[in-house]
Amino acid sequence: MRRLLPFILFLVSGCGGNSADPREIENIFNKHGWSASPGPVARVFSGTGSLRSIDAYAVVSGPGLRPERDYPAPLKAGAGLTLWETAGGFAVVKVFPGSPAAAAGLKAGDILTKVDGKPAAGITAAARNAFFYGQKGGEFSFTGSRKDGSAISGFLKRDLGAMPAVWGFLVPGERTAYLRIASFSDKTAEAVKAELTDLAASGAAAVILDLRHNYGGSLDGAAGTLGLFSPGPGALFRTVSARAGYVREYSAKKTGPYPGIKLAVLIDHGSVSRAEIFAASLREAGRAFTAGGPTAGNVSITKTFRLTKGGTLRLTVARLVTPAGKDLDGRGLAPDLPVKDLPGGRYAFSNDFPPPLASGDPVIGAALAKLR
Repeated sequence: MRRLLPFILFLVSGCGGNSADPREIENIFNKHGWSASPGPVARVFSGTGSLRSIDAYAVVSGPGLRPERDYPAPLKAGAGLTLWETAGGFAVVKVFPGSPAAAAGLKAGDILTKVDGKPAAGITAAARNAFFYGQKGGEFSFTGSRKDGSAISGFLKRDLGAMPAVWGFLVPGERTAYLRIASFSDKTAEAVKAELTDLAASGAAAVILDLRHNYGGSLDGAAGTLGLFSPGPGALFRTVSARAGYVREYSAKKTGPYPGIKLAVLIDHGSVSRAEIFAASLREAGRAFTAGGPTAGNVSITKTFRLTKGGTLRLTVARLVTPAGKDLDGRGLAPDLPVKDLPGGRYAFSNDFPPPLASGDPVIGAALAKLR
């Protein structure tokens, strides 16, 4: 550890006036750093090293500084519904509570035959999506029919700026459900179970779990949700570290309520951390195949420590691995079924997937075909 100190001195001296004590930083690394010792890493320095050469996710911040946001600010809005293209028009498969679509009286099962006076069949996929998700405040008309054949009409405004973290729908004409999980919290397992209960009652025998742009969240939330699909008691994933206090195994205590349901998991470059280990563990257990693009390759668990002279130090304290020990950090998870995403592949919110016209999503389409 004596060789590490000069390099930490260099690091701290370049931190915008931060007067952090290099010995304090060294002690924190020794007590909490996930690897056995940063000493061997220090040998690569030539006097111009950086903190991230010791730990890729470590950073010292001066007093009053806050990490920059690494996601785009919401700039667009939606009408609050999800559609599926059918022979008769756009089938409404999901209406979100409190949305313009809900205020207009639309319900799942309704068919929209015209949008802004144009027949549904004559509108391009890009234009269809733009009607229901785009510049905030734009208003457009719709006409269509209920399940009983009665006519419906009205106006919709793009005024919904976010969607629930967990939601789903049954794909029209299929026994497959779609279920979006935007992140994991202590309430995620309960929300997923509630959605799956309703979807199974509607006839779903297979589920497409969408973890694209899922930024992670709670470890307990990810484990609880993963346990819903467990075929029996056993390990779900583990945290590994040279520090015993950060080592933990997350396990299922019993068979989950959905041990035999067929699963596809959608992933992409925005699937991070808990989402990556969730998908990898399901695949390792033979419970699912993955579709989409490779994940971020960031399964490190970081912790931020306050420094006595002001500012903070963030460093990696553990990593997530599958029950078999697969480490995805820096590598990511490659999909079993690679599918090119929609043009651009980026959305204004982390939970926008799928686009309003879900049937036009190529990743959903590929997973649906494989599940049949």
